Amino acid sequence: MPPKDNPQVIPGTRRADGTFRKPRRIRPGYVPPEERPKYTPPSQRGSSENQPRKDQQRAQKSDAQPAKGKKYIPPFARKRMEQADIPDDSPLSLTQSLEKLSIDDDIKASKKDAEK
Repeated sequence: MPPKDNPQVIPGTRRADGTFRKPRRIRPGYVPPEERPKYTPPSQRGSSENQPRKDQQRAQKSDAQPAKGKKYIPPFARKRMEQADIPDDSPLSLTQSLEKLSIDDDIKASKKDAEK
């Protein structure tokens, strides 16, 4: 072991029952737990005052308006549109897809009637 740089030594003492305590060696730079500063979370630290908190950042993002010209389409609707090969930027895409469905249903029904 390397030699320790001048540890502070608290001499041993005598207990009430007559036994001796060992001398204590304290390493240089040691700070006892009672003297350490208490932990403060980042949200309460003084250095974070100039940075916005996360909940404030989220509020700013939610207040921001979506880009003009494009309407927000939820992911599940986007997936359905991709499966149906419908362009997401056309305003009549939903009504056109409904018309196709009703026309396809009518064609299928007429084919069934013709087969009978």
